[in-house]
Amino acid sequence: MNLDQGNRNNGLFAVGATGIPVALSSTGVTVVSGATSRRNDTEFAVVRAGINYKFGSY
Repeated sequence: MNLDQGNRNNGLFAVGATGIPVALSSTGVTVVSGATSRRNDTEFAVVRAGINYKFGSY
């Protein structure tokens, strides 16, 4: 998944379950990569939250 935002630099991290954008400055959000690795052209993100109750845990 390409997370490139071009020149917009709006700091958007993800969209929450309610459809509201979650910014990097929001409470409880942690940056997982350093500042230098966020400039890569190829980025990949995996978001896994709250699906174990439906599919079982492994």
